[in-house]
Amino acid sequence: MFTPLNQKKLVNVSIVTLKKFGRRYELAVYPNKLYEYRNGMRTPLSEILQTDTIYRSVSKGEIARQGDLDLFCRTHEEIVREILDCGYEQKSEATRVYEQEKTEREIVQILRNKVTRGGRHLSEASLREAIGKVHNIYVGNSKKQSQEILSKLEKMGFDRVGVRVSVEMSDKVAEFVKQNGEIHDGYVMIRSDCFPRFKDMCEKEKVRYLILRREEPEDEEIC
Repeated sequence: MFTPLNQKKLVNVSIVTLKKFGRRYELAVYPNKLYEYRNGMRTPLSEILQTDTIYRSVSKGEIARQGDLDLFCRTHEEIVREILDCGYEQKSEATRVYEQEKTEREIVQILRNKVTRGGRHLSEASLREAIGKVHNIYVGNSKKQSQEILSKLEKMGFDRVGVRVSVEMSDKVAEFVKQNGEIHDGYVMIRSDCFPRFKDMCEKEKVRYLILRREEPEDEEIC
C-alpha cells in the first residue's frame, strides 16, 4: 500500500488531523505552505497538499473510506478545506524550524530600520547578535516581540530612529517634544513609539504638521 511518509521526496511533510463523526481524517501537507495558508496568504491547495487524498492514517497509508467522507455531505475540496482550517497539525521538525526562522527574519526586518548605534544602522549580523543578548525569539507575534526587543536595546545604548517633523509650535507641542523627542532648528524629532500620540495630539489641538524626508543613517561598515 502507498504510504506518503516512506517516499524520500516526502520527508518534510506535516500531518493535519481532524476528528469528526467519531472518525479521524488526515492530510499530508507541506509545512511552509500550510503556515502561509493559515496566516492569510492565498495559497493554492495544490501547493499545500502533498496529495489531495484524504487519509484515515497518513503514517499507515490508510485511506479514508468513502462512507466516512459522505458524512460531511460536502464536495471533496470543501472537506479538504475544513480539515486544513479546523484540524490540528502534528508538527514535524521541519515545520518548527521553518516557523522559527520565519519569525526571526520578520523581527530583523522590522528592527533594521528602527535601530541605530552611533548614528549608523546595524548590519544584519550585528543586529542578530544584539537581539540574541536581550531576547529569546519564539514563534509568535513578530511586531510585539520587536517592540519588546527595541525597548531592551535602548537600555543597552542603542538608539531608536525617530520621526522628523515640521510642526507649528505651541506650549503644548513644545512640552510634548521635550518629553518624547528633541527640538531642532526648523523641525522636531519625535521618538517613533511616541509618534502616534503626537499625531493624535496635533489632530485634537488642530495643529498642522508635516513629516519631513530625512537623511537615513549610514549603514554600519562591514570590515
